[in-house]
Amino acid sequence: MGKYKKVTPEGGWGYIVGLGLAISLMCALGTLPSFGLMFGDFLTSLGEETSAIALITSCFFSSFSIAGLFTNTLFKKYTVRKIALAGAFLYVAGSFMVIFVTSVTQLLVSFSVVQGIGFGLIIPSAYTTFNLYFEEKRVFMMSIAQTLIGLGSMIYPILIQWLMDNYGFRGCMAIMAALNGHAIVGMLVMHPVEWHMKKVKVEDDDPENVSEEKITKKTEVEEDRATVEKLLPKHPVQAIKAQEERIKSRRASSISSLGNWAGPIVISDASERDKKPAGKWQVLVDFLDLTLLNDLVYVNIVLGISFALFSDNTFFAVLPMYLLSLNFSKQDTAKIIAIGAAADLASRTFLALASTCIKVKSRYVYLAGAAFTVAARFAHLCVYDFNGMAFIIGIMGFLRTWIHVPLPLVFAEYLPQERFPSGYGLFMAISGNIGFIVGPISGYIRDATQSYPIFFHSLNLCMALCAVPWILEVLYVRYWRPRDPTVPKVTTKVDIIHGLTKKVIKKKTQIYDENFKKGIIPSPSLNEIIANDSYSKPEVKKTPSGENVKGLRDDLDEIDENDIGEKRRLAFLDLMIETARGGASNFSDEDIKQQVDTIMFEGHDTTEKVYKELKNIFGDSDRPCTFADTLEMKYLERVIMESLRLYPPVPLIARKIQQDVKLNTDNYVLPAGCTVVIGTFKLHRRGDIYPNPDVFNPDNFLPEHTQNRHYYSFIPFSAGPRSCVGRKYAMLKLKVLLSTILRNYKINSDLTEKDFKLQADIILKRADGFRISIEPRRKEKVI
Repeated sequence: MGKYKKVTPEGGWGYIVGLGLAISLMCALGTLPSFGLMFGDFLTSLGEETSAIALITSCFFSSFSIAGLFTNTLFKKYTVRKIALAGAFLYVAGSFMVIFVTSVTQLLVSFSVVQGIGFGLIIPSAYTTFNLYFEEKRVFMMSIAQTLIGLGSMIYPILIQWLMDNYGFRGCMAIMAALNGHAIVGMLVMHPVEWHMKKVKVEDDDPENVSEEKITKKTEVEEDRATVEKLLPKHPVQAIKAQEERIKSRRASSISSLGNWAGPIVISDASERDKKPAGKWQVLVDFLDLTLLNDLVYVNIVLGISFALFSDNTFFAVLPMYLLSLNFSKQDTAKIIAIGAAADLASRTFLALASTCIKVKSRYVYLAGAAFTVAARFAHLCVYDFNGMAFIIGIMGFLRTWIHVPLPLVFAEYLPQERFPSGYGLFMAISGNIGFIVGPISGYIRDATQSYPIFFHSLNLCMALCAVPWILEVLYVRYWRPRDPTVPKVTTKVDIIHGLTKKVIKKKTQIYDENFKKGIIPSPSLNEIIANDSYSKPEVKKTPSGENVKGLRDDLDEIDENDIGEKRRLAFLDLMIETARGGASNFSDEDIKQQVDTIMFEGHDTTEKVYKELKNIFGDSDRPCTFADTLEMKYLERVIMESLRLYPPVPLIARKIQQDVKLNTDNYVLPAGCTVVIGTFKLHRRGDIYPNPDVFNPDNFLPEHTQNRHYYSFIPFSAGPRSCVGRKYAMLKLKVLLSTILRNYKINSDLTEKDFKLQADIILKRADGFRISIEPRRKEKVI
């Protein structure tokens, strides 16, 4: 009987979801730039103008931000579709409430609070559902959706003005409420992706069949199994492919967000924090991750973007009132606003295309948008005719994209992935409060001075509060910040090591391609890879026994069965190269290098004992490390191996059985063709093999402790025919790299091992990154 797996629809009902996304956001986003056209006359009749507009729009975005801040929590309790529908009903309810408003307070409640909260629930729900329906076509479909939204934003100003002229304020609001009702339809089609996933037949040897095999009986206690289950992925043998898809998904999301007017709320998974008893204040600190406020760069980013968003949104909300005060007709005012929306759409297209061939940090794009907008605002106050005003508003509409689109990417580039949700959520909360406070102040300036130019200058000051501090930060980091004079020296050494890594990958890839044409997939040895390469030849020197380096063998040479120069096997590095060459991935040589580096850096903090060993080897000399030196690093080698025992880079492996295997336990037989998953992480912590298995103890690898130990009791890079081809090379490189660093620096960390948060991906790694401090070592004076 054939086996099937469910995959992303990549179409089908997903097209309906994309249409629903476009319709819902078109209803919500189309009205925002036309706020002045919709409510200008109404507020004037109440004796309220700019101050009311500033207050109402500020409260709208505050409500939007607060609602978005709580969506992650709501998604844990309710389905995304329920949250989406709740947001749509709130938004439509607020639209119908607007029909009957008679005061600023009523408008504040109906538009700012009710519609703002509804919009804040719609945005993350819609984008979350959309992302689940598409992977390969995500960029294409998002581009279509954003094009529809942009076209709607162009039409809305003209439509609203036509409705105001023919049906009056109340009639226009009633028709707009009916149009906004389509948001409910748009959210109603946000079916759970499980309802529409496609079934695809998989081959018997497909790695995903691991989850369908009943491999062994439950023989371990629940807490032991839970430890491994929480740590390791459900489909571990698909780690490489899954990582590729996540990489592509993140890239696609980044590109597709270039079409999002609202500055999307990016939903991302984050590791749960350890639950500790805490007071109310600590709960708030943990929930909003207020420790981020200790990072001055993050604070500068948040404040800059918050002021820029307030300035931009308020400017375009008040713009219709300003144009009418210059005696432009309502029709001309609507046309100018539509031109600005068209320029915004054109800019999104330009930015999306440019991002595929020009790599510029999102923060620099944002900074350019803010700086040029400040200049354009000054020019805007000197123009009074239709053509000139349309031109300058078109420029500001074009620059508006640079302020809204890169917003989430600015945080994604600066924050670690695991802190992005909390960092972005904290920004939303701060941004909403800044708008709530500054909005009424700017409105008061306009009403008190009765001058639009002064009011616009105050908004320009807010935009400058983004551009100027960011420019000062760039100048400080590049030219004024004190620099460690030893950094270039260490950077050069790391570059040399990375250079060797790149040469190995390049040469190995070349050999792979040559052999692939011959119909074989060999694994060349390290000697073959670096042969005739003067760059990597070891220095020939005399050892303490007087023999040349050429005849020396390191400790790992004792295991001849896994010698990479004797047998040719498809291993980890080969697997990545094969995957890259297969056309099903975006792996470049740089990506492979980063994965190799990640494997080699999965170590534990060393002690002063390592430094003493290095001191005995090198003394006070700054000479480079040689191959003979690495053979003397016995304790460092034990430290590395103990680190690999506790935190194996490959936390589990899977093997397909070719013939029936009878186990000693209960005479259980594993049938041929089934897949067995071996938990390396658990194996390395067996108490019957390693005394005190959870304690870091390099002496576990003293010769007297390893000689009687089972061959497969230590397999950090797998074992057998598919063992890692670069095992000895990795150990050699680790010794060179770590010895170079530790001879020059002290490495400290404020985290204890019990605070580590582990994440099993393509490799086992720290979910929260490595929080370390580096202190240069003082060279001792020789007396």
